[in-house]
Amino acid sequence: MQIIKNSKNKSNCKKIKNKKSAQSAMEYLTTYGWAILIIAVVLVVLFHMGLFNTNIGPKAPPGSCKINRPDGPGTIQYISTQGASCNEDPEFVTSTTYSTYQYWDFIIAPDTLYNATFMENNRITLSVWINELPNDDCELSVANIYNYPYSSGYLENYIFRFGVSGGSTWEGGQNKAMLELFTPTTQTNMFSTVNVPYNQWTNIVASYNGTYVNFYINGMFAGDSQYSATLSPGTDSVLVIGGNPNSGCRNNFQGYFSNLQIYNTSITQNQAQTLYQKGIGGAPIDLNYLVAWYPLNANPNDYSGNDENGAAYNVIYISSWQNGYTPP
Repeated sequence: MQIIKNSKNKSNCKKIKNKKSAQSAMEYLTTYGWAILIIAVVLVVLFHMGLFNTNIGPKAPPGSCKINRPDGPGTIQYISTQGASCNEDPEFVTSTTYSTYQYWDFIIAPDTLYNATFMENNRITLSVWINELPNDDCELSVANIYNYPYSSGYLENYIFRFGVSGGSTWEGGQNKAMLELFTPTTQTNMFSTVNVPYNQWTNIVASYNGTYVNFYINGMFAGDSQYSATLSPGTDSVLVIGGNPNSGCRNNFQGYFSNLQIYNTSITQNQAQTLYQKGIGGAPIDLNYLVAWYPLNANPNDYSGNDENGAAYNVIYISSWQNGYTPP
């Protein structure tokens, strides 16, 4: 009988111990549950803000997204975007990081289509993603159109030049988004009121609406400048990306650039914000007015459906471009 009594006592003690453990667990959850919930919510918010983004994941291979124009270049009927990787980060970006002037360090493309339709609306919008290295040069060209072959006069050579003002004493030593527009007799330099940061991927947009050039940096309005002259493309001209072959300054862009889009219309701030929100690999936003689209993802091809493919001279395509990029 004594043995049975001891067995019952042990069983009762075990039940009491389990009850106390369960009670302690409930007390722990009651005490710290709210803290755990708050930490979980904070982690979710930080994740969606991109804090834990490692840029490791699928990247869009060259040519994976393109514009289809069924009736041929220049048409706008039934135009559509094709490809499963549209708006996905690119696999490669383009680099022209030379520290000294070299003549053929850029991409050059024909301009036959632009002569016919590029500026017929007296409107223009250019958008590009850049990661600029600190420099002390005068203005650095991301994209410009000039007449070919060169005429004897300087102004007659150019139609526009798009880029940044650079870090020299010119324009007060402030690195700003830049658009220069030319007529055969005049040159007008226009700049954003907001500086473009170095060593950081940034979307810069310049849009001319017939009266003002509006600048947008990362989707935000960054100043404007009045301009009233009529845009006038040349009869035979070329598009140069990442450099400028006809200037006294060392105008090659120093850094990395991606996703150059050119439209023959102006855009609103909401549209500029959409361009930015699409990210560095974003597809064009207005296919009807799209003139050229150079993703610059390992090749100089035009994916707007207008087939204005370029030729690259000494540029470098790199896959380890993610440093300094924060997804919008």
